[in-house]
Amino acid sequence: VVAFALNLVLGLTGLIIVLLYLVFLLLDFPEYARTWPTFLPPQYRDATVDFLTQFNDAMRRYFRGQSLIALLTGAMFSLGFSIIGLPMAVPFGLFIGLLSMVPYLPVVALVPAMLLAGLRAIEGDVSFLGSVLLTLMVFAIVQVIQDTLITPRVMGQATGLRPIAILLGVFIWGKLLGFMGLLLSIPLTCLGIAYYRRYILMNAPAT
Repeated sequence: VVAFALNLVLGLTGLIIVLLYLVFLLLDFPEYARTWPTFLPPQYRDATVDFLTQFNDAMRRYFRGQSLIALLTGAMFSLGFSIIGLPMAVPFGLFIGLLSMVPYLPVVALVPAMLLAGLRAIEGDVSFLGSVLLTLMVFAIVQVIQDTLITPRVMGQATGLRPIAILLGVFIWGKLLGFMGLLLSIPLTCLGIAYYRRYILMNAPAT
């Protein structure tokens, strides 16, 4: 009991200290955002600030594009689930669209989708197997449309990358880093391009 009480007090104390530091950092954030380049060595200052600015712009465009993809994905899932008569079709489809903010995270929605497919089979005149197959078909069709049409086009316009570059980046980073590479493939590709433009093209000898 004494050990538990001591750990609880220490944990709460640490949490309060973290929150206090967070409050003070947020209060002074505009000043830090303005003056942080002065902490860098002068010979690296301009290059580092320029590189981070390019990367920040790329990430901002990436998240705008990903939000649009999530909205379109949620609309397609809602439409598909409504067509097959799945219970709670619209809210569940929009929920999967929200999960699409993280690539490939909608896979976790397969479990509740199977439960809703079972409810549909109980309420309707379709067998459980048929209901599950229809639900999986909606997942497959939406995923194919998203991966081959929506994501390359939307991300291509948002980040300036061509669809083939996006697909190639997903493949390469997925091979290198596994599932984490799939999640971070487009930001990492933008980071690589920003590095290439800043440090290789600009420093290449003139011919």
